[in-house]
Amino acid sequence: MLTCASAHLEAQQVIRGLVKHAADQTPLGGVEVYTEIQGQLSITDTTGQFRISIPDSNAITLTFFREDFTVQTVHIPTLSDTNLIVKLSPLSYSLSAVEISARRAQLFALRQM
Repeated sequence: MLTCASAHLEAQQVIRGLVKHAADQTPLGGVEVYTEIQGQLSITDTTGQFRISIPDSNAITLTFFREDFTVQTVHIPTLSDTNLIVKLSPLSYSLSAVEISARRAQLFALRQM
């Protein structure tokens, strides 16, 4: 007796890339790379490299996040180009001048006679 079993395998596409600091072009590790397709998440290694597997699709949007950097969303219309270079810019904070002054308060105790 011969039994045949078929398995449904969904084709996967692998997207690879490099995330760099926009100003000095150094690799950025610890960047979260997210796609809403099946909630896939990858994190760049210390050399800024990432790899994420997604189901075959015509188009995809990837979101790149790292604390103290701007969030960047990249739309890839076709998955023929699966080797990306993404540059993240650091957030810029501007602080206003603050004046600090101190005033010494003295308390006097009145003595009753």
